[in-house]
Amino acid sequence: MTSVETLPGVIWVTGFSGAGKSTVAAEVWQLLDQSGAKGILLDGDELRDIYGKPYGYERGDRVALGYVNFTLCRYLAAQGCTVVIAAAGMYEEILDWNRAHIPNFIQVYLRVSDTERRERDARTKKVYGEINNLDKLYDEPATADLTIENAGKLSPVEAAEQILDFYRAKAAPAPRAVLPPFWEEHYAQDVPNVPSDLAQSLAESFGPAGRLIEIGCGRGADAAFFAERGWQVVAVDSSDTAISICRAAAAQSSVDFRIGTIADVADEFRGTADLVLCRNVLDALTVAEEAELLRDVRAVLRPGGKLAIECASILDLAHRQGKAIGPGERLQDRYRRFQSETAVRSAIRRAGLEVLSTSHVEVPRGANAPTQVLIRVIAGLPA
Repeated sequence: MTSVETLPGVIWVTGFSGAGKSTVAAEVWQLLDQSGAKGILLDGDELRDIYGKPYGYERGDRVALGYVNFTLCRYLAAQGCTVVIAAAGMYEEILDWNRAHIPNFIQVYLRVSDTERRERDARTKKVYGEINNLDKLYDEPATADLTIENAGKLSPVEAAEQILDFYRAKAAPAPRAVLPPFWEEHYAQDVPNVPSDLAQSLAESFGPAGRLIEIGCGRGADAAFFAERGWQVVAVDSSDTAISICRAAAAQSSVDFRIGTIADVADEFRGTADLVLCRNVLDALTVAEEAELLRDVRAVLRPGGKLAIECASILDLAHRQGKAIGPGERLQDRYRRFQSETAVRSAIRRAGLEVLSTSHVEVPRGANAPTQVLIRVIAGLPA
């Protein structure tokens, strides 16, 4: 069974008022703490107080509050925490957003009869006396990951143990999501397709031609550029549109264009690559996905082989655009992650590679647009 410590995520304990959310969530957090996991406990009522109560109690306000709460949860989970939140906020749009944007997310519904909840409430919050039709304000979960009958036969600790057992069994490194429509539309545009500055710089400074694996080849300009110079090139991209364009444009080329990721070719080309090229790919990956990619890169490099990376820098003005959902993570027209040089170097070293050089480069975006600021890294597998 995979350890909770290695699987940050969000456990949403929900239910109507009086269902026991806060009590059970607190027990889940205590069990996490006892196991040595990095856990954080949040409570919907307490968050309202922390925010200064700018949100009302009608459906629209509750939905808006839900988005804020779970954006905060995702931000914390992105820093290696297992976040436990006790909150109502039972709306389908909130649940859909959580499942789309939070790796290792589960919704736990504590089901308790209306009669039992009202009896509990009369002894505690007395919410039902203020809002009699409370049930109509929410969408009772129809697709909760785990439903627990919390009507007295189960102790809070037993309920918490069920939740953590379920979380351990379900949580896993997130699979690569379906490629966002942005990229298919982007690659379908008729735009100039020329070799990158990085590719040209590498061609000038690298030794004899060898085997190149390009990750995220896009429309294939860099792959074709290296192939013309005698390199054996394998180029992968998750976009069907991009690979179709590459194959049509380079029918006579020696480039082996493939739909997929570095993971799909890692076993086949283990220990054979002289150079791996990775431009603008880390921007689209979470920290966990980046770690997997770098492990696969290490697997395909031969001793003495090099890795060349360009990725978005936190110095780029776009770093402040869109919705923040994690450190350096933004939802714009697509998911993007911006990094510091230190973060990139650390990730590369954790993968067992040696950082040879790092620098910032500025690349024009187009007319009347600020330049794009990138981090350029050259790393290698020690011989």
